[in-house]
Amino acid sequence: MSEEEKIEESREDGKTESPEEQSEVESSEAGGETVATSESEISNSRSEIKTMEVHHHPQVEKKSFKEYILEGLMIFLAVTMGFFAENIRESITEGHREKQFMESMINDLRLDSAYASRCIEIIDSRISAIDSTVNYFMIHQNVSSVPYNMVRKMKRSTWDRVFIEHTGTIDQLKYSGGLRLIQNRQIVDSIESYYQQIIRFEGIGHLIYLNGQDRIHQLSEKLFDFSTEEKYEKSMQDTTSIGIVGIHTSFLNEYLNHLLQLKSSANNDKKNDAAVIVKVENLMALIQKEYHLEHEEKE
Repeated sequence: MSEEEKIEESREDGKTESPEEQSEVESSEAGGETVATSESEISNSRSEIKTMEVHHHPQVEKKSFKEYILEGLMIFLAVTMGFFAENIRESITEGHREKQFMESMINDLRLDSAYASRCIEIIDSRISAIDSTVNYFMIHQNVSSVPYNMVRKMKRSTWDRVFIEHTGTIDQLKYSGGLRLIQNRQIVDSIESYYQQIIRFEGIGHLIYLNGQDRIHQLSEKLFDFSTEEKYEKSMQDTTSIGIVGIHTSFLNEYLNHLLQLKSSANNDKKNDAAVIVKVENLMALIQKEYHLEHEEKE
């Protein structure tokens, strides 16, 4: 068969594709596969994005109203217990401070009692000297001189000791607000009453004492003769020395009258000091009983 015949036959059987057409077909087939692959990749990436974007929250079991009430009650109890615990701690701390203050107060009161007792002894000595001086001049009237032993009595009659309280603890209680720590109101009232009583005694007694001292010293300077008194002053270290001191009798009566006034004032001071001792003893007994300090002291 000739070449032309073969071509005709092939045309009759189907169209013969040219090489260009064959390449186009192949490229289209490859392109189809590429497009299919791209579409597959896009769909996969979209599914991955969807998977990433969706968050699955864990399922939480819903609580009943009773459970909420129980949790709230537990929180309330926890806060309340903490509050009570803090109050108990503060109460223990303040109770310890309160007892320390009362122990210090007892020490101050003991010092006050001892000092008041000593003041009474000194006042008694002064009163005795005043009595001796007055009695001497009642017996020995119109004298122009007195012996050394009598001069000592006259000098001793011009002074005594005034009571001064110890205020260390009460000052701390006042300025630090420590009085609020004392739970027993009777003790607070007794402490305040004690120091108010002392203030009254000091306000009147100290003023009278100082004025009396100034006056008796002025009269003594007028009464005693300077020249003979100077010799006496030099011999004061020797209580056995013998001698006389001249006096100006024109001032004697005024001097003795003022001594009697001082005796009255001294007796009043003595009574006040005795009242301080009684007040101290009562206050100490009250504090010791309240804080059980008497047992600790015995131990």
